[in-house]
Amino acid sequence: MRSTFLVLTFIWVACLHGQVLEISDDDWHLWPDTSASWQDDQLNLPADVNLQELPVNPPTGGWTALNDRNGINVTLPATVEQFFWGKLGQKPYK
Repeated sequence: MRSTFLVLTFIWVACLHGQVLEISDDDWHLWPDTSASWQDDQLNLPADVNLQELPVNPPTGGWTALNDRNGINVTLPATVEQFFWGKLGQKPYK
């Protein structure tokens, strides 16, 4: 009984202090940036990374390329593979 009370209390406190960002599932645009340079990107950041020192890599078309005219319209949840598998050179699963 006491553990149930503690769990419920923890959930209640987390809900009071948590922030929820609501985003729409509709009207997202998926655009694979096939000219982007990503091969040398570090995938796992070290624990002592300074976010202000990380490089900012804009899309190859510039930030203005991120608009509602480029890409295809998708509804979330969505993945790149769902819409572009095979079109970007991947081989089908066997």
